[in-house]
Amino acid sequence: MNASAKSRSANSRGHRNAPLTPEGRLRLCLRIDAGRPIAHIAAEAGLSRRCLAKWYARWRARRERPA
Repeated sequence: MNASAKSRSANSRGHRNAPLTPEGRLRLCLRIDAGRPIAHIAAEAGLSRRCLAKWYARWRARRERPA
């Protein structure tokens, strides 16, 4: 593994081919909460609507869990 690959793996928590970092997924979820359609946001991010809907459902479930 070269230095740039080590740097990438140390800075991101996703796998090498992950389309977005956790922070990027959060930004997309916040756009949905702001009222934008999932299909539009998914298209802008180069994702399928289905994938973004899954991420959003998981994010909502984590956010709504009691502490």
